[in-house]
Amino acid sequence: MLKFSAGFVVGFAALFVLILIFGDYEDKPRVSAPPVASVNADTVLSAFGSAGIQVKNVDRNPQIEQDSPLPRSFREHTAWRDALLDNKGGQLFVCDTRELCASIAAYFQMLTGLAGPYIYTSPSGVVVIQLNSSFTPDQAARYKTVLDRF
Repeated sequence: MLKFSAGFVVGFAALFVLILIFGDYEDKPRVSAPPVASVNADTVLSAFGSAGIQVKNVDRNPQIEQDSPLPRSFREHTAWRDALLDNKGGQLFVCDTRELCASIAAYFQMLTGLAGPYIYTSPSGVVVIQLNSSFTPDQAARYKTVLDRF
């Protein structure tokens, strides 16, 4: 009987989801957004601040457990806390391409029961945010509104 590690199963499931999502990638319209090179974590965090969202305790490149199946396809990874939610906040991933961020979004979408329901990808596809499940839908919508600029 074959045995597979949890990481292998999650990775395979993420690949399957990506194939389902991007199987017709060429037929999808492109969304106009800032050039990829100009999008970075600081730009997004600054946009949150300009929208009145108070982020604190910003942690650039927070440590990820070595055996975590989280795809390492990002250029930047930042975690933060929302001033309204004490110790609760979110994570932000910036990637070089839409495809690289798609694997991160698929990973968190598979873990919605654990990671929470608030996983958003920018229209350009190069920024993914994952918000703590303690957010209300209205609080999460504020972040999505800002993310939609990228």
